[in-house]
Amino acid sequence: MNTEWTKSTYSHASGDCVECRADGDSAQLRDTQHPHHGHLAFPHREWAAFLAELHSL
Repeated sequence: MNTEWTKSTYSHASGDCVECRADGDSAQLRDTQHPHHGHLAFPHREWAAFLAELHSL
């Protein structure tokens, strides 16, 4: 489990990035340029289903 914010490996030098982290309850995402705007949290099961769908495309 990673409780530190991690920048996406798909991020570009332009700074348009997404950061993520996980805690005991959820996977969380935020905009790197605007971390003060908060984050989106997804239950682990929903996040795993989302990622599985992306990988199937």
